[in-house]
Amino acid sequence: MKSLTPLLNIGLNTGFQALSRAATAIIALLLTRLLAAKLGLSGYGDYQIVIAYASFFWVFTDFGLNILTVREMSSEPKKIQNYFSSLLSLRTTLGLVLMTIAAVALTFLPYKPELKLALTIGTATIFLQALTGTCGAIFQVKGKYFYFFLANLIGSLV
Repeated sequence: MKSLTPLLNIGLNTGFQALSRAATAIIALLLTRLLAAKLGLSGYGDYQIVIAYASFFWVFTDFGLNILTVREMSSEPKKIQNYFSSLLSLRTTLGLVLMTIAAVALTFLPYKPELKLALTIGTATIFLQALTGTCGAIFQVKGKYFYFFLANLIGSLV
């Protein structure tokens, strides 16, 4: 892909980014349909509580870190490894801390034990989301959205 013109490269990367979003949206729609049919109204409501709870903490793993890091990596290509390592370390730490806070906070919430177990398992996604965001930054800097698309597709299917 190095011989591609910059305009074509931008077009391909934009296409892969759009394809990534479309694929994950379609998979989410299918998953919603399957879960609603299998779990029923109450079970699907519990599933949404797990997603909303984890999502609340996902927000704190980002705080614009990707935007800042991508900007810095783009302006100083020789320091990409340093910036990526720093972002990975920060996000790993943040993910683990937030995962712990989320798990401890569950003791104060009035949910039934089965839902608390699901919420505890769901808190692992906080850490995984932190790692996913970090990897997305390196794909963005390198202009390799095809790999980002593959990672999102595989992650969504799993």
